[in-house]
Amino acid sequence: MGWSVDSRTIFRYCSDSIDNDLLVSQTFRENDSFITVPKNAVWGGAIDPAQARRLFTRNDSAEGIDVVLAWIVLTYPDDRLDPEALMLVPARLNRRGQLSIDTRSDGPWIPRKYLADLHGRQVTRPYCVGTFSSFRQHRHPYRPNRNRTKDEQWRDYLNSANRLYGNVANDYANVPANGMSATQPVRFKNTWEPCFIARNPVIKSYGQMKNIYDECEHVGNLPLLKTMVEDNRRIMSQVPAEDFNQQPFDHAIVDRMRACRGCAASRYAPSLSQRVAIHHYTELRTGDVLAVSGPPGTGKTASIQNMIAHEIVTAALGGADHAPVIVGTSTNNQAVTNLIDAFATIAKDNTGLLDHRWIPQATANGMGEGVLSGIGVYLPANGKWSQSVSKELPCERRQGEGLYLQYSNKNYVDSALPLFLEKAEQLLTLSGQVFLFPEDKDEGARQLRLQLTDLLRRLDSQRMALIDAVERESTPFPSSFIGRCIRWWRQRKASCETVIRNIRELGILDAEQLDVLEHWEDSKSKDGWQHEDSPLPIGERMRRLDEALDTTVRFCEFWLAVHIFEARWFEDCKADAILGTVDHDKNLPTVNDRYWGQLANLTPVMVMTTAKLADNFTASSETSGGRRQNVHPDFQRIDMLVVDEAGQVDTTKALGAFALAKKAVVAGDVKQLDPVWSCEPDLDNEYSSSSGVDETLWQHMEDIGLTASRPSSILRLAGSRTRWKTMTDVKNSEGDTAPGLFLAEHYRCMPEIIEYCNELSYDSNLVSCRKTDKEQDSNGVPVAKPLSYVLVPGSRSERVGTSRKNKAEAEAIVDWINAHGEDILRRYESDDVKALADCLAIVTPFEAQERMLLDTVRQRCFLRRGQLGNLRIGTAHKMQGAECPIVLYSSVYGQESDQAWFVEQHPNLMNVAVSRAKDAFVMFCAPRRLQDTRRVMSMFFRHAKEQTNVDERECVKEISIDGPLVVSRNGAQRTVFGIPVLSWKESLESGGCSLSARLKELARDSDFPPFLDAEAANKILEDNGYIRKAYRDGVKHWLCTPLGYRNGILQTIYDGNKLRCAYLEEAKAMLGPVLARGKRLSSFRVSPVDDAVGMPPTRPGSETDSQFFL
Repeated sequence: MGWSVDSRTIFRYCSDSIDNDLLVSQTFRENDSFITVPKNAVWGGAIDPAQARRLFTRNDSAEGIDVVLAWIVLTYPDDRLDPEALMLVPARLNRRGQLSIDTRSDGPWIPRKYLADLHGRQVTRPYCVGTFSSFRQHRHPYRPNRNRTKDEQWRDYLNSANRLYGNVANDYANVPANGMSATQPVRFKNTWEPCFIARNPVIKSYGQMKNIYDECEHVGNLPLLKTMVEDNRRIMSQVPAEDFNQQPFDHAIVDRMRACRGCAASRYAPSLSQRVAIHHYTELRTGDVLAVSGPPGTGKTASIQNMIAHEIVTAALGGADHAPVIVGTSTNNQAVTNLIDAFATIAKDNTGLLDHRWIPQATANGMGEGVLSGIGVYLPANGKWSQSVSKELPCERRQGEGLYLQYSNKNYVDSALPLFLEKAEQLLTLSGQVFLFPEDKDEGARQLRLQLTDLLRRLDSQRMALIDAVERESTPFPSSFIGRCIRWWRQRKASCETVIRNIRELGILDAEQLDVLEHWEDSKSKDGWQHEDSPLPIGERMRRLDEALDTTVRFCEFWLAVHIFEARWFEDCKADAILGTVDHDKNLPTVNDRYWGQLANLTPVMVMTTAKLADNFTASSETSGGRRQNVHPDFQRIDMLVVDEAGQVDTTKALGAFALAKKAVVAGDVKQLDPVWSCEPDLDNEYSSSSGVDETLWQHMEDIGLTASRPSSILRLAGSRTRWKTMTDVKNSEGDTAPGLFLAEHYRCMPEIIEYCNELSYDSNLVSCRKTDKEQDSNGVPVAKPLSYVLVPGSRSERVGTSRKNKAEAEAIVDWINAHGEDILRRYESDDVKALADCLAIVTPFEAQERMLLDTVRQRCFLRRGQLGNLRIGTAHKMQGAECPIVLYSSVYGQESDQAWFVEQHPNLMNVAVSRAKDAFVMFCAPRRLQDTRRVMSMFFRHAKEQTNVDERECVKEISIDGPLVVSRNGAQRTVFGIPVLSWKESLESGGCSLSARLKELARDSDFPPFLDAEAANKILEDNGYIRKAYRDGVKHWLCTPLGYRNGILQTIYDGNKLRCAYLEEAKAMLGPVLARGKRLSSFRVSPVDDAVGMPPTRPGSETDSQFFL
């Protein structure tokens, strides 16, 4: 199969996009980490050591760090904007201040944003150095002249940067860019002094991915990649996903049930939407891709595990020489870590004889205690090897000792094989078989593999027989000859019972599994259908049977298949087919054939980043002298490629991986974190022209998600290439529906939490399946409501570069932890929680606030270190894929901000933050946030108001005060029902006054009824929920409600013990309309007039303590 012209152009575009990512820009902002030095010092190759050490961290190598020199800088005469580098020179810097050439780099560069393309599409830019084509023409990797001294080589290196800049600028001198040229800029100036130095921002990790794009156009037979880039293969139109309730029943579903082999879930069968995704995965053939849109908590990882189980069982039934090579990948390190955690611990606690690994654990000294824990292995980057090993993750690498060499060590194999055979013999004895131990003990693994394979095939044939029996008896019988039909029905029923009896006789299923299988019809249906005397609809019967098979027969099939490939591993070890330390690190084709297949026998799932994937799957030829050459991609080596968190994966960073695989599953969520795009769409469009992309092709690439800019992602591209689609209303920012198959059932969060995310991001397509019977423990220790907020009066934020921080919110959060930490620990004591870090996390939109929270926790939290633990504090990006019972959220924006602009502009980040919380999400915010009118925050408060203890709909009730009149958690600021209490003097200083005084002002300034007195006005305000009465010892008090507080009413204490309200100037905007109407409002939600009213100011310098009622 050859490639079309458009496909070849796309490959060039992807390759060029990776090059463009290396041409990054560098802006020098206040509070950023950089130094400025004189150019003369740089020319001499040495700078002040004290300045140099400012760029180093504690963990940096003594040999030095990679830095960039901003050799030419773009500055603004009026200093309105930060300086930016026009020419960057990579270099090495040591702690003594010595500079040297970075020989690993491609040399100096001009940032891509300052290079134009003259191909008919040009973006208006404020400054332009030259054209991209001219830059590529004049840029050459610097090769030092070894006949010259190091000082001469260094100066020549810097001169090469001058020559590159001059050549590019001269070529462009007569071409205007937005009315100016590179040599005569308007409003800007090129600065040669001083030289800015910063750490090198470039991470060259996608070199092999670029090689894939460069080489794949010369390799025609790559069906999976062809599916992704060409739209003329079977993907002309998508069809709806299967539906068990469809009438008439689609018997193709039964065919998928027969084809579905293996399940990794022992307790909970896949949900309905997960089942649909797994069934369609069984229809994938070489060259197919399946996209799965999995919102948080919908079982995306569990679905992938079950697809992998199907793949392993299918290979075992087919008598494959090795287990399938399955690779899990993502560009996000957190996503990769989550994947390896999921597959490294797939065996659960309290396992039986079958459902755990039979391979004993290996250590550096031989065989250890316990067994290999999972079916996954991590192939980290070289820089993360030590960190990964220290976390006790199963790790492997081609260069050096890893899992492969540890588990193939002769001493280990000699000790481990007898234990492996002993467990296998126990299983065969339970199934009524005799282990035929050969005379040659080394042949024991082979004999065992043959017997286990036979047992697996017998079990699988009974599974399909049971499906056939249930389908036959579910088929409507003829209306005539009633007696004959009844006998026919009973015969078919007996046939079903006979199959179950045959499964029992195999002796593989335990008693609990057999009970589930025998009573598969007795479970309640999804639509509430109860099984009585009349038969269920065929779709409902088949769904129930499929659920029962998942946790019984298919689960046992999966573990039998795992043990079959374990036997294959020992078989290869005993046959001396395992690679030794000499051949292990070679990537010759014959070596790769053995290495990847044998590693798959040991751990079928291999987890790595997309950059490392391209590095690992390479092959090379070998010359007669034994030297390797012509390294090229190892095309189609991977049997199943899994891309997780694919909504965050830039298409150009992962598309090449599809050339290395036969089929793929791409899972993620377009409503969570976006990819880190290197440029905006208009610039990307311009850059693409240098790769030969015309407007027609660009539009097509943008439509299907094949660009390197917004809104493309590998999930969006895969969704356009998947043959099936769930019909939902979930749309992304571009108006497109969710890609591929949509997982709808949500199990993680309390219903109140996920309902907010459901409305914010998923157009109410999620179905909450979380049970709500665990809101407090047996001792009745209360916890926070599922969705709530804490007001932080006096909250003010300040900028830190491009970030923000808010000290008042940080202190309020730590005070809340001090007040509730011990209660929370008691609440989760039954869940084996040892420290607060196990059940509580803090999320914020800004990195500066993250640092502020870390400092405040260290300085202000009085919980013991053992109680606190290593508390998780970070932005939503760092919490992606994680979950926690309680999440505290710092919104950061203070009273001075009219809206939480960053939060509103990035609703996906809010979706990520809220959906991390399983039991409770608490937002800490300035009172001004209650007046926010934009979508994200106003929707949150609409949902959260119903969960807070002080409910506005209860504010009109006459209540009594029990306990202390003025409540305070730690004695800092007095509060009543969450509203700060000021002294009467403080309220006057803040601009407040009595209600009578405000009524006089209203009568003087407008046609307000002058006859209305304070007592009548209080009654109207109380009826409308702005204030309320309370009694203590027969004394009447007037309390301000949250609704009144938002509309300019202050809570004060008068004469030391009496509560009354004061009214700010802003309150008049509410008082006029409400008192004029003189009747209770029909709704207690904030009316439009509320949004125009400012919040009451707080006494300057006062300590605040936000009261949170449980």
